[in-house]
Amino acid sequence: MKQIFKNQYLESISFKSNIELNKYITNSKLRNGLNLNESFGDYFYCYLFRNSLTSDNEFYISFSTDEKEKKLNLLFWDFMKIYILDTGVKVYFIRYQLTILKSLDITSSLVGLYMFLTIKKY
Repeated sequence: MKQIFKNQYLESISFKSNIELNKYITNSKLRNGLNLNESFGDYFYCYLFRNSLTSDNEFYISFSTDEKEKKLNLLFWDFMKIYILDTGVKVYFIRYQLTILKSLDITSSLVGLYMFLTIKKY
């Protein structure tokens, strides 16, 4: 998966075990990140966000799932400054500051997502 969100290049890295994932994070000296420890599965992923101009590591999101990478979805909702991550079992709404706003359990694969925003004028 090659994507750029707000001048951040997304690199998806997969691992065979949680030990390999944690070793990579430790050896890369990644300080700013979010580990979704409540996710379980046979595939371990780290989404590494780098500055698209300087290639400096900015932050990461790591999780595990039973889904293969082609079934995973990541969306950045620019207006609300949140990431929406579909792991196949849960959908996470993650603030730009790397805190989980909300997580929802899903029983079937996510087909689509409709976002709306109501702005009231007074």
